[in-house]
Amino acid sequence: MPYAKELKQTLVRMLGEAIDEPLVAHGFKRPRRSNLYAKRLADGRQVIDVHAWYNPRYGRPAEAHIYPFLRVYFPAVGEKALELAGGNTDLICVSEMVLNQPALFCGPRELQRGWYVSGWDQFVGAGREVAEFLVAWVIPFLSEIETPAQLLRAFQRADESRISHAGESTVYSAAIYCLLGDAASAKALIEKKLGRPGNRRRYAKVFEYFEKL
Repeated sequence: MPYAKELKQTLVRMLGEAIDEPLVAHGFKRPRRSNLYAKRLADGRQVIDVHAWYNPRYGRPAEAHIYPFLRVYFPAVGEKALELAGGNTDLICVSEMVLNQPALFCGPRELQRGWYVSGWDQFVGAGREVAEFLVAWVIPFLSEIETPAQLLRAFQRADESRISHAGESTVYSAAIYCLLGDAASAKALIEKKLGRPGNRRRYAKVFEYFEKL
């Protein structure tokens, strides 16, 4: 059974073989020894993490389980959200990262298990499928959220299947409203989405912020 370090090297070599070219064509670049692709935006950056778990017990006899993630970083939104939360990092865990979820959420449900691989040929074959998936589903999704205002619309869309929704996404949405100069809509959103007793207790600092306005 190969060690995780060896498998990570295999993964990185596969990225250069199968995934670099199509992602570079869409503005995503990867440091030579990394599995992270980043694209710089005016207000932040987007990251595609071609993540893998190695020698997974749940996936034996596979050597790796390839499971990409996507992340969006808008520093100004993260800083404002942390301010709304009274600096509570239990509510807003990473101040700059405003979206972190499996990239596979963007595509059909039948593809959301990822890729189980063993040996170089399977790594490369899966890599080509991952590249096709990213170009077909993830890149178009990320192209719709290149600004904080676009992210706010994504959070608000009726079709929520492609994006992870949680209490903190509501706080990020409120933060964007505030940055856009619309504190009234931010307060109304907090009341609507987090007004139940349990959420109101958990997000008490956020409610306190708007009560002081």
